[in-house]
Amino acid sequence: MRLLGILVFNVILCGCGNPNVYSNYSSPIAASATEKPMTIQAPSACSEFVGSKSSLTNLGEIAIALRGGDFKKQEFETTEQFKTRLSSRIKSASQRASLRGDYFYFAIPIPKDQITYDADQGRMTIGQEYSGLLNSEFGSKGELNISSTRRATGSYVGQNSFGVKKEITRIDERKLNVIVPGGEYSSWPSQFKPIVFYPERTEAKATKENLIVLFAARFKQPYFTSETRHFSPKIDAPYDITTLVESIHLDADCAIILDKAHKAKIADLSLASRY
Repeated sequence: MRLLGILVFNVILCGCGNPNVYSNYSSPIAASATEKPMTIQAPSACSEFVGSKSSLTNLGEIAIALRGGDFKKQEFETTEQFKTRLSSRIKSASQRASLRGDYFYFAIPIPKDQITYDADQGRMTIGQEYSGLLNSEFGSKGELNISSTRRATGSYVGQNSFGVKKEITRIDERKLNVIVPGGEYSSWPSQFKPIVFYPERTEAKATKENLIVLFAARFKQPYFTSETRHFSPKIDAPYDITTLVESIHLDADCAIILDKAHKAKIADLSLASRY
Protein backbone atom coordinates (compact mmCIF):
# COMPACT_ATOMS: atom_id res chain seq x y z
CA MET A 1 0.00 0.00 0.00
CA ARG A 2 1.37 3.45 -0.80
CA LEU A 3 2.43 5.60 2.14
CA LEU A 4 0.18 8.47 1.06
CA GLY A 5 -2.93 6.41 1.68
CA ILE A 6 -1.68 5.49 5.13
CA LEU A 7 -0.97 9.12 5.96
CA VAL A 8 -4.43 10.28 4.92
CA PHE A 9 -6.53 7.65 6.62
CA ASN A 10 -4.47 6.62 9.64
CA VAL A 11 -3.34 9.93 11.15
CA ILE A 12 -4.56 10.74 14.67
CA LEU A 13 -4.02 13.82 16.74
CA CYS A 14 -2.07 13.87 19.97
CA GLY A 15 -4.56 14.67 22.72
CA CYS A 16 -2.81 18.01 23.16
CA GLY A 17 -1.71 18.23 19.56
CA ASN A 18 -1.94 20.49 16.58
CA PRO A 19 -5.62 20.89 15.59
CA ASN A 20 -4.69 21.49 11.98
CA VAL A 21 -3.25 18.05 11.25
CA TYR A 22 -4.97 16.79 8.13
CA SER A 23 -7.83 19.24 8.64
CA ASN A 24 -8.70 18.82 4.97
CA TYR A 25 -9.75 15.21 5.49
CA SER A 26 -12.87 13.97 7.27
CA SER A 27 -11.24 10.87 8.74
CA PRO A 28 -13.42 9.16 11.39
CA ILE A 29 -10.33 8.82 13.58
CA ALA A 30 -9.47 12.51 13.35
CA ALA A 31 -13.09 13.51 13.93
CA SER A 32 -13.37 11.45 17.11
CA ALA A 33 -10.10 12.91 18.40
CA THR A 34 -11.31 16.50 18.06
CA GLU A 35 -14.99 15.77 18.81
CA LYS A 36 -15.89 18.48 16.31
CA PRO A 37 -17.06 18.28 12.68
CA MET A 38 -14.14 18.61 10.28
CA THR A 39 -14.35 21.59 7.96
CA ILE A 40 -12.84 22.09 4.52
CA GLN A 41 -10.19 24.81 4.54
CA ALA A 42 -8.72 26.69 1.61
CA PRO A 43 -5.34 25.18 0.75
CA SER A 44 -2.30 27.17 1.84
CA ALA A 45 0.61 27.93 -0.46
CA CYS A 46 2.44 25.07 1.28
CA SER A 47 -0.40 22.62 0.64
CA GLU A 48 -0.37 23.63 -3.03
CA PHE A 49 3.25 22.43 -3.20
CA VAL A 50 2.01 18.87 -2.69
CA GLY A 51 1.31 17.35 -6.09
CA SER A 52 2.75 20.36 -7.96
CA LYS A 53 5.91 20.56 -10.03
CA SER A 54 7.32 23.38 -7.93
CA SER A 55 10.93 23.00 -6.86
CA LEU A 56 12.79 23.95 -3.68
CA THR A 57 15.02 27.02 -3.58
CA ASN A 58 18.67 26.61 -2.63
CA LEU A 59 19.22 29.25 0.06
CA GLY A 60 22.96 29.05 -0.51
CA GLU A 61 22.34 30.53 -3.97
CA ILE A 62 20.26 33.30 -2.40
CA ALA A 63 23.11 34.11 0.00
CA ILE A 64 25.53 34.38 -2.93
CA ALA A 65 23.24 36.90 -4.65
CA LEU A 66 22.83 39.01 -1.50
CA ARG A 67 26.33 38.76 -0.07
CA GLY A 68 28.45 41.93 -0.22
CA GLY A 69 25.61 44.45 -0.21
CA ASP A 70 25.13 47.14 2.43
CA PHE A 71 21.79 46.13 3.95
CA LYS A 72 21.83 48.67 6.77
CA LYS A 73 19.32 51.46 6.23
CA GLN A 74 21.12 54.77 6.70
CA GLU A 75 19.88 57.50 9.03
CA PHE A 76 18.93 59.94 6.25
CA GLU A 77 17.78 57.28 3.80
CA THR A 78 14.07 56.75 3.20
CA THR A 79 12.64 53.27 2.93
CA GLU A 80 12.03 53.77 -0.79
CA GLN A 81 15.63 54.90 -1.30
CA PHE A 82 16.82 51.88 0.68
CA LYS A 83 14.77 49.51 -1.50
CA THR A 84 15.91 51.24 -4.72
CA ARG A 85 19.58 51.04 -3.71
CA LEU A 86 19.29 47.27 -3.14
CA SER A 87 16.87 46.53 -5.99
CA SER A 88 19.49 44.92 -8.24
CA ARG A 89 20.58 42.49 -5.52
CA ILE A 90 16.99 41.63 -4.59
CA LYS A 91 16.22 41.09 -8.28
CA SER A 92 19.19 38.73 -8.61
CA ALA A 93 18.13 36.83 -5.47
CA SER A 94 14.54 36.62 -6.75
CA GLN A 95 15.73 35.12 -10.04
CA ARG A 96 17.70 32.46 -8.18
CA ALA A 97 14.71 31.78 -5.93
CA SER A 98 12.41 30.75 -8.80
CA LEU A 99 9.58 32.84 -7.40
CA ARG A 100 6.02 31.63 -7.62
CA GLY A 101 4.25 34.97 -7.60
CA ASP A 102 6.12 36.80 -4.85
CA TYR A 103 7.03 33.79 -2.72
CA PHE A 104 9.25 30.71 -3.03
CA TYR A 105 9.63 27.34 -1.33
CA PHE A 106 12.52 26.15 0.81
CA ALA A 107 12.91 23.31 3.30
CA ILE A 108 14.85 22.35 6.43
CA PRO A 109 15.32 18.67 7.35
CA ILE A 110 13.83 17.63 10.70
CA PRO A 111 16.65 16.39 12.99
CA LYS A 112 16.58 12.60 13.35
CA ASP A 113 16.61 12.85 17.14
CA GLN A 114 13.25 14.62 16.90
CA ILE A 115 11.63 11.58 15.24
CA THR A 116 10.92 8.31 17.07
CA TYR A 117 9.24 5.12 15.90
CA ASP A 118 7.51 2.43 17.98
CA ALA A 119 7.68 -0.76 15.89
CA ASP A 120 5.24 -2.62 18.14
CA GLN A 121 2.58 0.06 17.79
CA GLY A 122 3.56 1.10 14.27
CA ARG A 123 3.57 4.66 15.59
CA MET A 124 5.84 7.52 14.55
CA THR A 125 6.13 10.62 16.74
CA ILE A 126 7.59 13.89 15.48
CA GLY A 127 8.95 16.40 17.99
CA GLN A 128 8.81 16.66 21.76
CA GLU A 129 6.67 18.62 24.18
CA TYR A 130 8.09 22.08 25.02
CA SER A 131 11.23 21.69 22.90
CA GLY A 132 9.94 22.66 19.47
CA LEU A 133 10.84 20.90 16.27
CA LEU A 134 13.86 22.73 14.84
CA ASN A 135 16.74 24.09 16.89
CA SER A 136 16.83 27.89 16.96
CA GLU A 137 20.06 29.79 17.57
CA PHE A 138 20.31 30.42 21.30
CA GLY A 139 18.90 33.81 22.26
CA SER A 140 17.15 34.35 18.93
CA LYS A 141 13.56 34.05 17.76
CA GLY A 142 13.31 31.87 14.70
CA GLU A 143 16.94 31.97 13.52
CA LEU A 144 17.34 28.53 11.96
CA ASN A 145 20.56 27.04 10.64
CA ILE A 146 20.73 26.04 6.99
CA SER A 147 24.39 25.10 6.71
CA SER A 148 27.55 25.23 8.79
CA THR A 149 31.22 24.66 8.02
CA ARG A 150 34.29 24.87 10.23
CA ARG A 151 38.01 24.36 9.87
CA ALA A 152 40.94 24.35 12.26
CA THR A 153 43.42 27.12 11.46
CA GLY A 154 46.07 26.48 14.09
CA SER A 155 46.70 26.10 17.80
CA TYR A 156 48.42 27.77 20.73
CA VAL A 157 49.00 27.18 24.43
CA GLY A 158 46.60 29.12 26.65
CA GLN A 159 46.71 29.69 30.39
CA ASN A 160 43.93 30.66 32.80
CA SER A 161 44.16 32.87 35.88
CA PHE A 162 45.12 29.86 38.06
CA GLY A 163 48.11 29.04 35.86
CA VAL A 164 46.55 25.98 34.25
CA LYS A 165 47.85 25.55 30.72
CA LYS A 166 45.97 23.99 27.84
CA GLU A 167 46.53 23.61 24.13
CA ILE A 168 43.89 25.67 22.36
CA THR A 169 42.63 24.89 18.86
CA ARG A 170 41.77 27.93 16.77
CA ILE A 171 38.71 27.37 14.56
CA ASP A 172 37.06 29.44 11.85
CA GLU A 173 33.35 28.70 11.41
CA ARG A 174 30.81 29.92 8.88
CA LYS A 175 27.04 29.62 9.28
CA LEU A 176 24.16 30.37 6.96
CA ASN A 177 20.94 30.97 8.86
CA VAL A 178 17.41 31.96 7.92
CA ILE A 179 15.20 34.08 10.16
CA VAL A 180 11.48 33.23 9.99
CA PRO A 181 8.48 33.99 12.24
CA GLY A 182 7.09 31.65 14.87
CA GLY A 183 10.13 30.92 17.02
CA GLU A 184 11.15 31.51 20.61
CA TYR A 185 14.52 31.76 22.32
CA SER A 186 15.64 28.16 21.88
CA SER A 187 13.19 26.34 19.63
CA TRP A 188 10.93 26.61 16.60
CA PRO A 189 7.95 26.77 16.37
CA SER A 190 7.05 28.15 19.77
CA GLN A 191 3.55 26.62 19.84
CA PHE A 192 4.48 23.12 18.74
CA LYS A 193 2.87 19.92 20.01
CA PRO A 194 4.11 16.42 19.06
CA ILE A 195 2.65 14.92 15.88
CA VAL A 196 1.66 11.23 15.88
CA PHE A 197 0.89 9.16 12.79
CA TYR A 198 1.09 5.56 11.59
CA PRO A 199 3.19 4.85 8.47
CA GLU A 200 3.56 1.28 7.22
CA ARG A 201 6.33 -0.44 9.18
CA THR A 202 8.13 -1.43 5.96
CA GLU A 203 8.37 2.24 4.96
CA ALA A 204 8.84 3.81 8.39
CA LYS A 205 12.64 4.05 8.12
CA ALA A 206 12.47 5.76 4.72
CA THR A 207 9.80 8.10 6.08
CA LYS A 208 12.05 9.14 8.98
CA GLU A 209 14.88 9.91 6.55
CA ASN A 210 12.67 12.15 4.39
CA LEU A 211 10.73 14.34 6.83
CA ILE A 212 11.26 18.07 6.29
CA VAL A 213 9.68 21.38 7.24
CA LEU A 214 8.54 23.14 4.07
CA PHE A 215 8.12 26.92 4.01
CA ALA A 216 6.48 29.27 1.52
CA ALA A 217 8.35 32.53 2.11
CA ARG A 218 9.12 35.96 0.72
CA PHE A 219 12.01 38.38 1.24
CA LYS A 220 11.74 40.73 4.21
CA GLN A 221 13.65 43.89 5.09
CA PRO A 222 16.55 44.09 6.02
CA TYR A 223 16.91 41.04 3.71
CA PHE A 224 20.44 39.99 4.68
CA THR A 225 22.70 40.56 7.67
CA SER A 226 26.08 39.27 8.77
CA GLU A 227 27.93 39.40 12.05
CA THR A 228 30.99 37.86 13.68
CA ARG A 229 30.59 35.93 16.93
CA HIS A 230 33.39 34.67 19.16
CA PHE A 231 33.63 31.75 21.57
CA SER A 232 36.46 32.10 24.07
CA PRO A 233 38.30 28.91 25.08
CA LYS A 234 37.73 27.24 28.45
CA ILE A 235 39.52 24.46 30.31
CA ASP A 236 36.79 21.96 29.47
CA ALA A 237 36.30 23.39 25.95
CA PRO A 238 39.75 24.33 24.61
CA TYR A 239 38.53 25.97 21.40
CA ASP A 240 38.98 29.53 20.18
CA ILE A 241 36.12 29.82 17.68
CA THR A 242 35.40 32.76 15.39
CA THR A 243 32.05 32.39 13.63
CA LEU A 244 30.77 34.42 10.69
CA VAL A 245 26.97 34.23 10.78
CA GLU A 246 25.06 35.23 7.65
CA SER A 247 21.28 35.47 7.98
CA ILE A 248 18.58 35.71 5.31
CA HIS A 249 15.48 37.52 6.59
CA LEU A 250 12.18 36.08 5.41
CA ASP A 251 8.49 36.36 6.10
CA ALA A 252 6.65 33.02 5.82
CA ASP A 253 3.13 32.49 4.51
CA CYS A 254 2.96 28.96 5.93
CA ALA A 255 4.96 25.93 7.05
CA ILE A 256 4.14 22.22 6.93
CA ILE A 257 5.77 18.92 7.81
CA LEU A 258 6.29 17.06 4.54
CA ASP A 259 7.42 13.57 3.57
CA LYS A 260 9.52 14.67 0.60
CA ALA A 261 9.95 11.15 -0.79
CA HIS A 262 6.20 10.81 -1.37
CA LYS A 263 5.48 14.57 -1.44
CA ALA A 264 2.82 13.92 1.21
CA LYS A 265 1.81 16.50 3.83
CA ILE A 266 1.89 15.27 7.43
CA ALA A 267 0.75 18.39 9.32
CA ASP A 268 0.40 22.16 9.25
CA LEU A 269 2.60 24.17 11.62
CA SER A 270 1.68 27.40 13.39
CA LEU A 271 3.77 30.49 12.72
CA ALA A 272 2.24 32.34 15.68
CA SER A 273 4.66 33.32 18.40
CA ARG A 274 4.03 32.52 22.05
CA TYR A 275 5.37 35.93 23.09
